[in-house]
Amino acid sequence: MAPRKRLKQNLGLPLRWRHTRGAYYYQVREAERPFFDGKWTFKLGKTLPAAHLEYGRRLDAMKQALAAQGIADSSEELRTVLQLLDRYEREVIPKKALRTQSDNVRYLVHLRKFFSGPPPALIVQVKARHAYAYVDWRVKQGGGRRSARLEFALLSHAFTYALRWGAPGLNEHPFVDKVRFEGDENSKPRDRYVEDWELEEALRLPPRRKRGSVRMLQAYIRIKYLTGLRRADMLRLRPADFTEQGIYVKPRKTARTTGHSKTILWTDELRAAVEEAKRARPVDISPWLFCDKDGKCYVDEDGKPSGFDKLWQRFMNRLLKETKITKRFTEHDIRGKTGSDAETDVDAARQLGHADVAVTRRHYRRRGEKIRPLARKI
Repeated sequence: MAPRKRLKQNLGLPLRWRHTRGAYYYQVREAERPFFDGKWTFKLGKTLPAAHLEYGRRLDAMKQALAAQGIADSSEELRTVLQLLDRYEREVIPKKALRTQSDNVRYLVHLRKFFSGPPPALIVQVKARHAYAYVDWRVKQGGGRRSARLEFALLSHAFTYALRWGAPGLNEHPFVDKVRFEGDENSKPRDRYVEDWELEEALRLPPRRKRGSVRMLQAYIRIKYLTGLRRADMLRLRPADFTEQGIYVKPRKTARTTGHSKTILWTDELRAAVEEAKRARPVDISPWLFCDKDGKCYVDEDGKPSGFDKLWQRFMNRLLKETKITKRFTEHDIRGKTGSDAETDVDAARQLGHADVAVTRRHYRRRGEKIRPLARKI
């Protein structure tokens, strides 16, 4: 009998997982029941990160018990691409930022479809040609070429871990230095530089309300430009994080890797911008510096700032209609301006929290290099 077709909401989940009644459940194999409280269907958690964490704990306990008995754990086999993607989702994705986790799970839906067979593709069978075949297949399925490349990048990263985990028969990476998509050499990072006069126009836009909306975004822009913080960290700022020295920040993007934290020292301009943000809050007692009309954080439990994005779009629509600005700029372009206006590449990297100056130079130095002419007379 053919296996039952998975429901749409479960396609991106590991095998034997399903999402129902607001939670994630695991269909337990008979041999695994002692490690899942003797249940056939085990509730892992209400959120995807919590589910992965609980599933990982149960598997670790099972591995230790089997190892003590001298029994090999067959669940760790890495022979098919589907097994690789399952392990990657279980062990690697939970370490990423919430928004990235959500995106990665969505990418896995299509990767699993492509490599599911029958029979499922073996890891050692995957070659560079499959990268091009995958992108062409995704485009025919109605996906965009850019989305297909992002999904392929996830697959390539999974194969990096396959080498680390010792997948049988895999001696080299099938994609690194072997795959180059058409147009890759001509691809350019975003180069939109927000001019000083554009920033002034945005900050002069007349607010229609005393709180929230435009007034809040204007304070947001000031703080963003002065600090260079990422959107996720900006929207999670709390007055409780403000110290006598400055604003204490532990960047979300590197919380699970470097764990780096920093204190942005007070200046008169930064203090004034923060006070303006406090006055612009729709709810005075909200724990967040930037909050919606109900006093809640704009970032939801999946790490998506959808409400803030809509607010920014309405703000840009007004700027294009009521000011001299003729070209849109994104919230992220303000961070690009911070990096561009710094004196040196090193200063910009430090301000933006980059470990690699090359990243700063490529994506955040948008004004071009300044060169003094020779002083010699001829």
